[in-house]
Amino acid sequence: MSDSLNCTGEISRISSLILGIFNGVSGFAAITGNFLVLITFIKNQSLREPSYYFMTSLATVDLLVGLVVNPFYVAITNFVSWQYREERLLQLESFLAMTASTIIMHSLTVMSVERFIAVNYPLRYRSLSQKNEAALQSHAYGHSACLSIPHSSLPATMTCQTCG
Repeated sequence: MSDSLNCTGEISRISSLILGIFNGVSGFAAITGNFLVLITFIKNQSLREPSYYFMTSLATVDLLVGLVVNPFYVAITNFVSWQYREERLLQLESFLAMTASTIIMHSLTVMSVERFIAVNYPLRYRSLSQKNEAALQSHAYGHSACLSIPHSSLPATMTCQTCG
């Protein structure tokens, strides 16, 4: 019973290893797949349309998740002991993860709105998409960063409800 009240935040070694393997594999898949998407976009001139720009933006952010966020998380959980993790390091990891996931979510929303306009207003699609393309994408990035800042400024080491 006293073991269940121990709220150090430490996860077991096997859980840490499983999380590390999962994040390593998903990071590798994100790097490989999104790198191929970006190369295809760069090489193929016929893909210079708004929906493909949005897809390229999404691939870029997802590539950064594979290059930065996943390795950072693996390093923190597997190679840094819980006692030596500094609050700022945990806040940085939290900020990067929250910002990336929020940008991905907003990018998917922008892509959905763009496809909705393309399907429902095909004759006005060109004029509507050219006006709003950059504004929608910059809003997605800016809004995501603004939403992530308050979350990352929370204390990284929160006490468990059981411990008080």
